[in-house]
This record gives sequence, structure tokens and C-alpha cells, in this order.
Amino acid sequence: MATTLLLLGPLELTVGGEPTALRPAQRRVLSILALDPGRDVPIDVLTERMWPSGPPATARTALHVHISKLRGTAPDLIVTTDSGYEIGSEIHIDRTVFEEHAREAAASAQESDWDAAVRSVDTALSLWRGTPFAELADDDFAASEITRLDELRLATIEVGIEARLALDQSREVLPNLQAMVSRYPLRERLRYLLMLALYRSGRQAEALREYHAGRRILGEELGLEPSPALRDLEERILLHDPDLGAVAPPPALHNLPALTTSFLGRNDDLVGVSTELASHRIVTLLGGPGLGKTRLSIEAGYATLDRFPDGVWFVSLSGTATALDVAAAIATAARAQFEVTSLADLADQLSRQHALLILDNCEHVIEPCRVFASFAAGGVGNMTILATSRRPLGVDGERLWRLQPLASPSAPLNETDPLIVSPAVQLFVDRAQSVDRTFTLAAHPAASVYELSRRLEGVPLAIELAARWVSALSIEEIASMIVPSEASREAGAAVVVDDSLGSAISWSLDLLARDDRDLLLRAAAFTGPFTLPDAHAVSGVDRTRAQFSAAMARLVDASLLTVDRHGTDIRYKTLAPIREVLLLTGHDEAGAIAAAHAGHFLEKAGQSQEDLYTATLDLETTHHDISDIRTALEYGLTHEWNDDVARTLSRLSYYFHQRYLHWESQAWLDRVLERELSPEPRGYALRALGSGAQILGHQSKAAKAFEEAISIFTARNDDNRATRCLMSLSGVHSDRGEWDLGLEAARRAYRSVSAGDNRSAIAIASYYIGENLYRRGDPSEALPYLRESAEIFHETAEYGRAAYASGHVARAAFHTYDEMLALDAATTATAAAARAGSDYVRTKALGASALAAATWGDPQTAARLLVEADGKIIPGHPDEVYDLLLPAAATLVRSGAWDLVEDIVLGVRDHVDTTESAMPAPWVETMAEWETETIAHGVTGGAGSPARDLGALRAGVMVQLRLLTTITTTGTGAG
Repeated sequence: MATTLLLLGPLELTVGGEPTALRPAQRRVLSILALDPGRDVPIDVLTERMWPSGPPATARTALHVHISKLRGTAPDLIVTTDSGYEIGSEIHIDRTVFEEHAREAAASAQESDWDAAVRSVDTALSLWRGTPFAELADDDFAASEITRLDELRLATIEVGIEARLALDQSREVLPNLQAMVSRYPLRERLRYLLMLALYRSGRQAEALREYHAGRRILGEELGLEPSPALRDLEERILLHDPDLGAVAPPPALHNLPALTTSFLGRNDDLVGVSTELASHRIVTLLGGPGLGKTRLSIEAGYATLDRFPDGVWFVSLSGTATALDVAAAIATAARAQFEVTSLADLADQLSRQHALLILDNCEHVIEPCRVFASFAAGGVGNMTILATSRRPLGVDGERLWRLQPLASPSAPLNETDPLIVSPAVQLFVDRAQSVDRTFTLAAHPAASVYELSRRLEGVPLAIELAARWVSALSIEEIASMIVPSEASREAGAAVVVDDSLGSAISWSLDLLARDDRDLLLRAAAFTGPFTLPDAHAVSGVDRTRAQFSAAMARLVDASLLTVDRHGTDIRYKTLAPIREVLLLTGHDEAGAIAAAHAGHFLEKAGQSQEDLYTATLDLETTHHDISDIRTALEYGLTHEWNDDVARTLSRLSYYFHQRYLHWESQAWLDRVLERELSPEPRGYALRALGSGAQILGHQSKAAKAFEEAISIFTARNDDNRATRCLMSLSGVHSDRGEWDLGLEAARRAYRSVSAGDNRSAIAIASYYIGENLYRRGDPSEALPYLRESAEIFHETAEYGRAAYASGHVARAAFHTYDEMLALDAATTATAAAARAGSDYVRTKALGASALAAATWGDPQTAARLLVEADGKIIPGHPDEVYDLLLPAAATLVRSGAWDLVEDIVLGVRDHVDTTESAMPAPWVETMAEWETETIAHGVTGGAGSPARDLGALRAGVMVQLRLLTTITTTGTGAG
């Protein structure tokens, strides 16, 4: 009988395939003998190891008893030698098999036989069950062997990962690889493989972040720098070395809702709409409520993802009422990163993108949609609009696609006719089987199927509502509740929900228990997706949490609410046609419900964003709630809840800034600040107003807001908020060129917060000291403050601010000619920006990296970084100067394009002179040096050349930079 000894985990002994129970002493003696199979263990050594604290007087007798019983279990297990005992040579040991396959894996990898390597690795690792020699884990004499085996296991894992990377399985290995690096942070080979896997998965920034994480850990733990191999890999990633292998394309950009049901009956429409989108800038899906316009638009978005490199963005307009609401919804969905002064301005900016914008439910805000689409169609660019509406937008060039009801049986069915004969019937069966998997049409008379189809009139939403009741009602009973409409449905007209859909919704409501119906009517107050606690707070219904949850589940089962799950976050929504019927039906307590809704969301929004200094808040909840928050803000202003609105807006400012909705924040704040406010809420609102105005470049407005806020908070002895406003005012002084004033304010703030333990507050104050010193012309003095700021932001995991501060370290290092610091800080900024997930911060990091690459790397790399930044930076914003045009000038200096360098210098100088922002002194000096060099290189215009329009200048510069990205050799003749 075969005997197997398993040592790679808790010891197990099997004889003839059957496990054998062993006593602890027997397990220990067997483990000691198996430490070195094939060699005898002298009795004295065996005795000493069995009883490390000292053997008993009967040790030898006890040892003989243990061995005798083990031999009784398996006679060939232990062999007697001249001096002691050893494991029998015929015993199968998992450790031996593991080592054989590990050697085979390494040999196969050496020969680049990656498939064989993977097979050997998988076989070897399948033998591993836990800590080897678990019975001896606390014994010093076993430590070296346990360590050796664990090291061999890790080396084998690395071979397997390397093999899978070679087989283009980068994305597949990432989860396990990331877990391994987290567990073994000092193991450089694992980190090397993780960086490579991330890079090949299209995640370059994250790969660079891993390098810096490894560098920090090695320095803190061991006082070492990364190995040459890691340093070389970082450089090759930065340069996109083709020898690193193919880089997977990044995931398609979109925010399309996930689809949880099958798509039936509209394939011809899908093909037709997709075809129209290929040749027309504006396509409108027309049709009445419930016909499936929204679903078709989402399917078309998925079907055309590969056509739109700048993304497919779905904009739900169901919760909008004004032009501002529409602009905010579009800007949020399309991730707009610029100031918006009007719908026309928004359309002009977005039209530059090669993207698809899906505007869903335009009919109730038709005029703002018409304005937006008109300007988008007239703009220069590649943006395409797919609108869904009950009426045409009325825009030149608009292509209409009229959505008809699903085809139903054209005549009463005979019992012998095939039952599934139309898309309408197919959809009914599919949805019915999702409720009752045993449902079949064969169990129902064909005539009743025809009658139900006729009454439902091919309206998909009505069909889905009816199908939800098949588990409780017969088809005849369902049909009897539907009142067929005799009114004609004119495609494209505004259709009131009073046809078969209205009837289906009405009887669905009638079938509900009274309390459930009341709950659904209250849910009509929500304009966007809401959570169970939201519904419970607003409903005012006196039920336990369990009863309330059960009622919500019943409404979902009846298809009167939809549910969307993202991990543990579950949100509900009322479809637009159903909400229309609910609002028309009305509720006796509608006023109280609206007030409860507004109060709940004003409080919720305020609570989720309250923080003076840190910037690590989770914005997703606010993002999901934003439609209802806007409704609550409007209600609050209408009903003179001015203080509550001001408090909420001040706390929402962080959300608006991170989502590039500064302009929306300003519009709300301007409105509330016109009202009568208590001092404290007024101070909150002024601080938020100043922050947004500063970002938008309105420095005078920002300074006035901060100064008034400081006065209010000082009068109320609120030193904490006064100090925070003082920091922000320091930034305004810096932007305006009032650097001494900015330094004074920043140093006052620093003294105020340095006595406390708020690290983020210290970092912000330190940053403003450094910024003012740098802009004043003292970059060497600025560096310690900027570096302190960046280090603290990394320490507090505020990666957006860490990226911003690190980028400023790189710029200051550029002006002090510190190559190593500039390159290191730029790379750190890139990695932090990737973790922050903010495109605005990303552009800052790209500009810093391009500046460093242009100066100490190569112009091709710098050009590639700037081409990426170009798509994210809007015209007229300060970012255009400091993160695009000036790094471009440094790039073009290296490539010898002196005429363009001169144009940039003159264009930037002219632009800065017309804004409220002052040019930092170090850049004034650098541009003067470039201007001198242009004359030395024979550019005849010099200081007398006319300054070019910044927009035209940027376009010409980008043409040259794109040409540079195609050059594969470094040189100075590219200009």
C-alpha cells in the first residue's frame, strides 16, 4: 500500500489513500525525521529535538514507543539506521514533488517555454496547504528549512507570474499580484512584475506609483534605494519602451448604466440608430412614454463605444427644470473641466471632443436642450448628440428616428399558430419568466395572448408591468384590467400618459396594498436615484426598518421601482413615465413630503462634506444625490431657508470643485448671498464663493469674499475658520502678484496651526508660504516648504493635493536647475494624480513631467505628455499657460523650433497682461532668456514681433508637438 507524507502545511499521513490519525508526539517525531529525508537522524539528536527544554528520564523508551506505533501504521514509514532512524525511501512526500515541479518551472522559463512553466507552477503550488512543518513552526532547528521552502514557493509564484505576463495575461494576474506585493512589500521581484503588469494593462501612472511606494518602503525599512532593475524599469515605463511589450488599450470611457435584462424587439432600431450616428451630429429618438427610448439609447451607446475615443456620456435630464440644471447635468456627466458661463459656452467647449453625448428625456426641458444642441451642431469638432424626446429638438441638421410600438400579432391567433410570433409577445414571455421560470404560453389560450397584446399596444414598459403579475394572475385577468386606447399615437408628438401605459400603471397601483401605494406616491418626490434610508427619512411612514424594506422590495417586484446595485450601495429610482402618473395622481400630503425631501437632502449634503482642511472625502454619495440636492436647494431658496442653503452650499463647494462645477457653485452662492443671512452661514457662503472665484480666475471677487469672511469669523472668535480663509486669501495674493502680502498671510496662518496636531492644516499653510516664495522669485527658499507640504499630503493620503504640491516642487526645482529633484517630484506627482482620480490634478502632473522631460529627458516624451494634457486644458484658463504653453516652449527649445518659442513668449506675455493673474518672477526670467536665445538663433522678430492670439498659438504649437511625438530619435533638428 502506498504511503504518503504531506508536510507543506499541517502534517498528514495517508496509507492506501486513507488518512491516519496520529497523536501529537507521533506527529512531532515524524516531522523531525522528515526535515531531511534520506538522511538518518541520530537518537541523541532526535531526543534533543523532541524535548528541547530537556528530555525526561524515560525519553529513549518513549521514543521507541512512538516509532513502534508509527511503524504499526505503515511498516515502511521509518527505517532503523546504525545511529538512529530515517524516513523510508519509498514514502511519497509532497515536499519532494513540489521541489521537482518548481525546478521544472524555472527550467521551462529559462527556455521561454511559458506554457510548460505555467503547468509546472500550477502543479507545484497546488501541493501547498499552509506553513510547511507546521508542527515545528516554533522550533529554531526547523526555521532555516521552513524559510527555504517559503522562499522557493515565492520564487515559483514569481516564475508563474512572469510566464503569464509573457502569455499576455497581465490583467488576469493583477489581483493576485497586488495582494502578494501588499504581503511582501520588500520583495523587489514581485514589485517589478506588478509594475510591468500594470503598464501592460494600460495603467502607466499606477505602475510608477508602485515604484515610488517601493522606494519609500525600502528607504524607511532598510535605508536602501531600489535595485538597478527597478530603477531601469521605471525609466523604461516613462519612455514607453517598446521592448516592455504591448500596452493594452485603456478601458472605454463611458458612464452608461449597467444593463440587467435582455434587449428584445429593437435590433433593427439599434442597427438603424447606430448607422445614423455614424453620419449625423444630432440624432433624436422620438416616441411616447414607455416605448423604450432610454433603453435603446443606452444600447446604442454600448454599440458605438469604439467610435468615440473621448467617451460616451449618458445625461439623465429627468430631474432637471432649468437651463442651469441642464448645464450642470451635462457638465457632470461629460466630466467637463472648465468654467461654464452659458449653455452655448458649454456646447462650444464640449463640441471639441470626439464623444457621444446622450441627452435622455429632453421633452420637459426642450428649450435648453435646443439651445445646447444648436450651438453644439454649429461648433467645430466631433461631438455627436443622441437625444431622446417626445418632441423634436427643432435644430438644423437634426436627424429624427421615430420609435414605434413593438409589433404585436396582427390578428387573433389560432390554437395551431406558433405562439411566439411577435416582438411584443417575446418580450412578455421573457419578462414573465424572470418572475416565474415555469411560465409558458402553452398553458394559456392563444386568444387571450392576442387580446393582452392588443390591449398593451406594443408599449414595452406596459408589457413589462403586465408580465410582473403572471405569478398571481392569469393572462385573461391581466388583460381585463387594461383599457385599450382608441386615441392615435402620432410619432413625435408630446404624448400624455393616458393610453395603455397609463392604464397599466394605474391598475398596477390598484393591485398594491394601500400602504405600499402610499409609499410609492411619496417616492415621486425623488428626482434621482435614492437609498433605502433616504426613502425612509422622506416618507414619514411609521414602519419598522424590516417592514419598510419589505415594502420597497414589493414595489421593485412590481416593476414600479427600479433598483441599481454597485457593491453594497443599493439605489432605487422611479422611471419617468411612472413618476409622471404618480405626480398626476397626487398626494394629500404633497407639501409636507416636498419639505421633508428638501430638509433631508440639505442636511445629508452638508454632513457628508463638512471639513475645513482635509480633501479625502468620498464624493460618490453626493454625486448620486446631486439631482435631489439641486431640487432641495431650489426649494430652500423658494421657502426662505436661507441659512440652511448657505451652510449646505459651503460644504458642497468641495464636491463642485472636484467635479469641475465651480460655475454652478458660484451661481447658487451668488443667489443665496443676495438673501438675508445670519453672520455664521454668511461667512460659510463667502468662503465657498471665494474658493470658486479664485479657481475661475476672478481674483478681485475672491479677495473681497475672503476678507469679508475673515471679518465675520474674527468677530465671532472662530479662529479656526478665520485662519482657513486667511490661507485662501494668501493664495489670492499669490495669483495677483502681491507676494509679500501673501507671505505675511501664509506665515500668520502657519503660526496659528503649527501649535496644533492637524497635519493637513500645516501642509496647506506650508504650501502657501512656498508658493508665494516661488512666485516672488525665491524658488530655493520655497522648496523646503513645498516639499514639506507634499510629504504631509502623501502621509495623510490626500493624493490630489499631494500631486499638486509635488508638481510645484518639480517647477521650483526646474528653476533651481536641480535635475534629480525635478524628475523625482514630477514622477511622484504623476503617481499621486493617478491615485486621486482627478483629471484636473492630472493635467498639473502632466505639465510638470513634460517640463522635466523637456529639460533633462527628450522632447519626444515631453511632447507626448503635452499632447495628452491638451485634451484636458481649456482655453483662457491659467493652466493653459503654466501646464501647456510654457512646458511646450521648453520642449521646442530642445527641438530647435525657435520661431514658435518666440511666439509662445510673446503670446503668453500678452495674455497674462490682460488677466488678474501675475506672471511668477522665475518664469519672467526664463522667458527673457528664451527671447534672447531666439534672437541669437536668427529669429528676426525678437521683442518687436506682434503677439499672436493665444488660441491660434496653441493650435500651431500642438501641430508641432504632435509631429514631435512621431520622431523616434533625439536631436535638435526637429524644428
